[in-house]
Amino acid sequence: MAQDDDSVTPDPATSETGDVPDRASGAESSSGNSADADEAAGPAVDPDDASDGDPRPADPQGEDTATGGNDTGGDTPAADGDGEQGAGDATPDGHSGELGTVDTRPGGDPGGAVEPEWPEESPAWPSESDAAALGTRGIAGAGAAAAVSTGGDAAGEPESGVADARTPETGAFRAAEADGADTSDTAGSEDTGSEDTGAEDTGAGDAPPDAADADTTSATTTSEDAAASRVLPFDVPWRRVGVISAVVVGVLVVLYGLDLLISQGDVARGRTVAGVDVAGQSREEAERTLRDELDEESPVRLTGGGEHTLDPASAGLSVDWQATLDAATDQPLNPFTRLASLFTGEDVGLVSTADTAQLDAEIERLRDDIDRKATEGTIRFEGTTPVAVDPVKGRKLDSGGARSAILARWAAPGGVALPVRTLEVRSTPGTVRTAVTDLAEPAVSERVTIRGEGATATVRPRGIARSLTFDVRDDGSLAAGIDEEILRDVAGPQLASTEDPGRDARFTFAGGKPKIEPSTDGYGVDWAAVAKKLPGVLTGDGDRAVTAPYGEQPAELTTKEAEGLGIEEVVGEFTTGGFAYDSGLNIKQVAKEVNGAVVEPGETFSLNEFTGPRGLEQGYVSAGVISSGQPGRAVGGGISQFATTLYNAYYFAGLKDIEHKEHSYYISRYPVGREATVYQNPDGSSVIDLKFKNDSPNGIVIQTIWTPSDITVKLWGSKRYEVESVNGGRYNFTSPPTEVVPASESCVPSSGSSGFSTNDTRVFKDSQTGEVVSRERRDVVYRGQTAVVCLEPEPEPEPSDGDGGDGDGSG
Repeated sequence: MAQDDDSVTPDPATSETGDVPDRASGAESSSGNSADADEAAGPAVDPDDASDGDPRPADPQGEDTATGGNDTGGDTPAADGDGEQGAGDATPDGHSGELGTVDTRPGGDPGGAVEPEWPEESPAWPSESDAAALGTRGIAGAGAAAAVSTGGDAAGEPESGVADARTPETGAFRAAEADGADTSDTAGSEDTGSEDTGAEDTGAGDAPPDAADADTTSATTTSEDAAASRVLPFDVPWRRVGVISAVVVGVLVVLYGLDLLISQGDVARGRTVAGVDVAGQSREEAERTLRDELDEESPVRLTGGGEHTLDPASAGLSVDWQATLDAATDQPLNPFTRLASLFTGEDVGLVSTADTAQLDAEIERLRDDIDRKATEGTIRFEGTTPVAVDPVKGRKLDSGGARSAILARWAAPGGVALPVRTLEVRSTPGTVRTAVTDLAEPAVSERVTIRGEGATATVRPRGIARSLTFDVRDDGSLAAGIDEEILRDVAGPQLASTEDPGRDARFTFAGGKPKIEPSTDGYGVDWAAVAKKLPGVLTGDGDRAVTAPYGEQPAELTTKEAEGLGIEEVVGEFTTGGFAYDSGLNIKQVAKEVNGAVVEPGETFSLNEFTGPRGLEQGYVSAGVISSGQPGRAVGGGISQFATTLYNAYYFAGLKDIEHKEHSYYISRYPVGREATVYQNPDGSSVIDLKFKNDSPNGIVIQTIWTPSDITVKLWGSKRYEVESVNGGRYNFTSPPTEVVPASESCVPSSGSSGFSTNDTRVFKDSQTGEVVSRERRDVVYRGQTAVVCLEPEPEPEPSDGDGGDGDGSG
């Protein structure tokens, strides 16, 4: 409501620029919450009381238009003296002046919006400061919508005072109801209704001379605000980035499609096949190149754990050309892979076919040549002189990796690198030499005494050297120990008179059937305790003597335990013959050691472990052996025949095979594909072993029967299966290799023998019903036995006698 006061002293809170501070609602009024705005503004002031004590100055134009914080840099009137609406004010239908200007001409339509007055020339791109200022104004102009209380009716009475406003966030209309005749301005504006009857009195006649200028300024300002709100400065850069990004992506997609289209049917960029460069070639060109470069006939050169060769025919290897070319011309669809191919290469292997059994046999042969156990450093003795033995790293062929590598590159010009893993050791040459100085030398410097109950045993330095052992700790250092069995052998006879030895229950075969000899408990030296005490005594500075403890020594296999093993009948047996005399002596010795051996349920029997070292000291002699596929001689030769006989006995007993290995070439006195060999190092450590597990619920007792012409092995227990052997015949024959050596006494000529493949199937049948329970197949490949040619040296030509010296030239 316009006031009749002539002048008003300017509010000290008004800024120098003419901005009107937010006096009514503060920040909350801009949120559009009318109730909160009323509370924030304090008690409503009656228009009639404004001149009597209202501390606020009256608006010269009849307006009180605080915009609730939307300060645009100048006064923004809510309504001018003619009832016109300012820019940004709500129109009578509740909408804000969307284009930012209204008709301010006299007699103009207060709610009629006109087109904005845009600059005739497009302005230059705004600077950062201009953009910031323009953005502030634009946001403010777009975010605030002042609520306007409409005028009275025809009789001059004010309406119920509904103030409409659009929330800047949602554009929804909000209505605030006033109590009685007073209407609260939810946006901080005063009533524009008049108490006078008749037309609305907006106080236009009382406006000061500069009111028109204020209207013009207000319209211009709001026009600028509306223009600023149309294009926010932060929209433009992001829009440009989006356009540029879309263009770049489009170009890349086109390039990717062209690259893929052009290269279809050709070998992928940067690609080689088994090391042969065929990148970018057509399928036909790639096939010609590969057939020229790859060698399918020559022996394959293998590296890894030494140099080796592989005959492609022996392994049944061939190239699947169709599949190989398919793999080579398979274009990658991943765009990043295609991009990387510009800078890196990729090798695809051959797609090959092979005879599975033959290839596996060749890989097993390679394992025999390559695999080597890791050997920790130790100390051996030459008499009583300690000698350091340096550690040796082991190696192991990865059979699965070797198969893959061979199939992928066997015809490649450079051969195949086999995957061989190194087996590490903990000890070092340094730790071994330290042990020589600190342990071995003091241990054998003097004799040691073992005091028994009524007798004394003396162990001299040579006996100490025999019994000393060395273990490697986790930190690589060596620790001295004593072998209990060797100590018992060395010192036991000297204390035998003080002991009452016991005996395990054992089986004898008098009358052709097993019979149990009862067990007895004993009393004697606790050799394990003595062996534990000795290392400290041998390497220390004190008295070189130890007192032997004694105790009860119960039998390991009691009579009752033997009776409960269920030894009732022969469950498997086999006989072989045809051995040489010297081999027969070794077979007799090992048969004597194994006879009566008991294998309890769940226990695994190892031939090498059971017999221990098989050397001259144990009663074995030199006889024929096969070493690296060649005939030779060694102490213990002929044991493989006993191993073959034992293998067939547990084969037909239906016991579980744990480990066995066939000879490298076939020996005619053994069943084809059903034979075994064993081998030990000179120190007795196992290299090739024979093992089986007693997987039956009852015990197994081994009986051996030796004659000068044959060896028989019988296994006694409780029969579960009838076992049948089905041989697959001989196939895939190979020619024998030939070796030419100078003739000498050691050269033995041989015609050799052809290699071949075979297989054997073990059929398990229930011993009660005869029904087939299971089948086990084993594939075996025998190499040809080398043909040896002893080459005699050519005779030297006899010296010439000359022309006879007769001078006639007739000869």
